[in-house]
Amino acid sequence: MRKTKRYLEFVMHLVTISALLYKGVDEVRKGLYYPGSIILGLAVIAMIVTLFWRQFKIQPRIARQTSYYLEAAGLFLSGYVFYLEHHHGYSQACIIAGFAYCAIGFLSTRIKFG
Repeated sequence: MRKTKRYLEFVMHLVTISALLYKGVDEVRKGLYYPGSIILGLAVIAMIVTLFWRQFKIQPRIARQTSYYLEAAGLFLSGYVFYLEHHHGYSQACIIAGFAYCAIGFLSTRIKFG
């Protein structure tokens, strides 16, 4: 159960990071360099922490928590950019996901599974 949970969590991180990378590249291509570069930076840092936590000697608990909080910040910024683009459904989904990632990041380090 624990290994499956960690695998699904890893896949969820990769899906979120790829969505943030896509949104960041899209914003840079539109000429909005400031929000695009921030989203890209957060996504790249989250990807590095998610993939290379062993090489940097980061504890798994700290790596997971850091990834959740970086992805949450990227989702909040993506939600704001979607709001400015008048895509209110996507905006609300990103903001709700950002709050959920903050809660999951807090709870995943406090609750012992297995």
